[in-house]
Amino acid sequence: MFKNVASQKIKLFAFDSTTGVGKTGDAANLTAYVSKDNGTVTVLGDTSATEMDATNAKGWYLFDLTQAETNADSLLFSGKSSTSNIQVCGQIFETYPAGFTAFVTPPTAIENADGLLNRDMSTGTDSGSTTVRTVRQALRFIRNKVSIAAGTMTVTKEDDATASWTAVVTTDAAAVPITAIDPAGP
Repeated sequence: MFKNVASQKIKLFAFDSTTGVGKTGDAANLTAYVSKDNGTVTVLGDTSATEMDATNAKGWYLFDLTQAETNADSLLFSGKSSTSNIQVCGQIFETYPAGFTAFVTPPTAIENADGLLNRDMSTGTDSGSTTVRTVRQALRFIRNKVSIAAGTMTVTKEDDATASWTAVVTTDAAAVPITAIDPAGP
């Protein structure tokens, strides 16, 4: 669960304490609560539980959370039913910062390399400096439009129009001159 983020949901399980079977059709009788960072237990703003599926998920109910209800490092969600013999199982969450991406397993070196080599260079940040040498700028020479005019080579950004960096070109009259490299050409 993300900390201080709206539009999240919790699931609580309601069951008959006599039979141990998940209770269906009890949404109108359920009230859910939250305790933030081991503080006071307060009722949730969502007072209308949504039954997930009376046939395939018996006893499971959803509650919507407000941003304020998730603004803590540790959250305890509990509930009760006004129906006799119905118990509600709560849940505990340790929150992640908003926008945090948790990896189940860290990527391997091969996955990192593939991620770098397959990255769309037109996304992400670019310092815009023609003097800072980056992997992005090095790869542009291989993939993007390159033109040579009046002794200056211009390597373009991914739009094949905006200059990324330039270099002085030394020529040899005896060699076959290259005047442009255009990957979008014929």
